[in-house]
Amino acid sequence: MSRPYQKTRRGCSQCKARKVKCDVRMPSCTNCTRRSKQCSLVSITPVRIFSRSKSKIEMTTAVLLSPRGPSANLRYFARLFPNMASNDVLDDEIFHHYTTSTYAAIGTNKALDVWSVKIPQLALEHPFLMHGLLAVAAIHLADINPQRHYLFVTRALRHKCFALPLFRQLISEITEQNCHVIFTFSSFVIPYALASLDSSESENLIPSASGRTPNWMSLIRGAHGLLYNNWGWLLNGPFAPLLERTKFPIDFANNPDDGYLTALLPVFSPPDPISSDDQTALNICRGAFDELRRIYALPYSPCKTVDKKAAATIWPGTISPAYIQLLRERRPEAIIILAYYCVLVHQVPNCWYFRGFSEKLLSATCQCLSPGWRTWIDWPLEQLNMK
Repeated sequence: MSRPYQKTRRGCSQCKARKVKCDVRMPSCTNCTRRSKQCSLVSITPVRIFSRSKSKIEMTTAVLLSPRGPSANLRYFARLFPNMASNDVLDDEIFHHYTTSTYAAIGTNKALDVWSVKIPQLALEHPFLMHGLLAVAAIHLADINPQRHYLFVTRALRHKCFALPLFRQLISEITEQNCHVIFTFSSFVIPYALASLDSSESENLIPSASGRTPNWMSLIRGAHGLLYNNWGWLLNGPFAPLLERTKFPIDFANNPDDGYLTALLPVFSPPDPISSDDQTALNICRGAFDELRRIYALPYSPCKTVDKKAAATIWPGTISPAYIQLLRERRPEAIIILAYYCVLVHQVPNCWYFRGFSEKLLSATCQCLSPGWRTWIDWPLEQLNMK
């Protein structure tokens, strides 16, 4: 049972730091909402946790997914989630957009009913997942509605602030029962993070010397960790139709661009003798590069179980921590491999959350390479029209 909102005389930390008056509006004060900042009041805003029977969930989903339009769904949505958010017309518009458009924009052509029906059913049982669903749908709306971009980005941030504390609490102990909803949420945060990248963040797209791993890479690796560590459990859940094993022999030659990738092989076999540490680093890079070649070829394999959009999110989840460390050290060979990954992302057709990401990442790799090494990334630069 939720408690009424409790105001605090101190206001939020953002307003206090800026020495401005805080209206203590829950869950996010007006100043933070206007500036798209995470308000500290979110952490003291209660969220109602409840459960529903399976029959109730199915009936509710059928009503919400019926083609009645945003205004007709609003009253029903507000009764279902009286304390989750503002429950205004905007949230209902966002939910309606997910059920009619966003599910297809983030899902794969295979088993779309998982994204359009089963995931909303899970969201009805778990408020934090509903907030995640609304956050990614709001970011999608911001992408296709430039005139209302700020409005939808602000609402997306609000739902993200609701969802993350509950998600972090749940992820501390993954079980057979909650792994499905946890993995579902992780499938939302990847497109959210990529679509939310600001142009000013381009210099932070590569792991830094301080040990920080970029948010986009951490989220993809986290989602892959959830997938592979709980594969058996997930096979018995709603994602089963979408799970495909990718660790099988692949003929690199299936990729029509593999000739451009093989041109990079001399980088890993220098003609002059090198130290054992350098040889170890090159072996690590060669392993990451071979994996990239395999991922490139997956969409062209005879079984065609992985499309290019899925392939672009697989490689960052398969690279070793040792390779990431070489990126932090700005090892040229490691940076060059990352540049070749940009072409794989660039080849993803019509994916809204990948749009512009390959250019930002390739630009960041260029900044890390001296002129003598940049000749090795001529092909990526040509493919992205950046040469």
